[in-house]
Amino acid sequence: LAHRASVIVVVVVTWLAAFLCARELARVAGAETALARAVCASTLAAALLAVLPGELTRVVGDFDVALAIACAVFVAGVVALRRVRTNDAALPAFVPPHPIAYVVGALGLACVVDGALTRNFFDEDHHVPMLTVIARGVVPPQHPLAPGDAIPYHWGIDALYAQLFAGHLRPDTAIDVVTILCWPLLFFAAAWLGGAVRGKVGATLGAIVTPLAGSALAWPLHDDMGVLQLSQPWPDAWHQWDRRPPPITADYFQHPQGLAFSLVIVVLVVFTLGRGKKAAAVGALLLACLSLVQSVHFVVVGFALTAS
Repeated sequence: LAHRASVIVVVVVTWLAAFLCARELARVAGAETALARAVCASTLAAALLAVLPGELTRVVGDFDVALAIACAVFVAGVVALRRVRTNDAALPAFVPPHPIAYVVGALGLACVVDGALTRNFFDEDHHVPMLTVIARGVVPPQHPLAPGDAIPYHWGIDALYAQLFAGHLRPDTAIDVVTILCWPLLFFAAAWLGGAVRGKVGATLGAIVTPLAGSALAWPLHDDMGVLQLSQPWPDAWHQWDRRPPPITADYFQHPQGLAFSLVIVVLVVFTLGRGKKAAAVGALLLACLSLVQSVHFVVVGFALTAS
């Protein structure tokens, strides 16, 4: 019981320290308004937590010890970054969307909660063995049925699951919690990008349209998708929704995507709308973290930014 309680404390303190460190990074990058800093910091914190503890496990061979070291690194980062001058107003302010966007976002969250807690979409069963071996200090992860063969996969999201599993949540519950928490990250990141481009109208459209783009609204675009392919765009009867992903997120529940979406959006905000070397450095850090969270998005966004 003492060990279990100590690990839970380490996980909670590490997540808090990661957010405080990310908040200082967002301030240094030039997120002056409180809302912009919160959105940027939340995404940064998730990215750092997905990467640093797992990579430290490579060195020390113990996931619990790696979590404690990561916590110390985050605390040291807070102390060091507070001495760094801010890049004044280098990042756009967060423009609050119209209340209707919050209504749609809340409905989307309800669908995500329902999908996470009551259904098992796509590759969840494949993430359970990966998160458990990471929590036991095997990084990069290996499948229990193929010991010795590292899985060539972007396992950052699994490192997040492993942290909750180390805190004694069940594997499926850990996946559900992270899946649900990724939704507000996506919603507010999309609103931040839209508001930076087109004010309140852009924030409202961004918050509504962007999360829905991988949902039932996109089903007519699905072709050659095997079991996901539909014979017609919409189901004949409402009871058929039970056999498919709920109306938000055909792609969101392919688990690396849920976290990667918000990282991609914030990278685009920082690199395309930010100013100065400090903002670029923070954007580069986030893009580097994206490489372990979702490698396809990393390659596409990295080449697009290089070309632009």
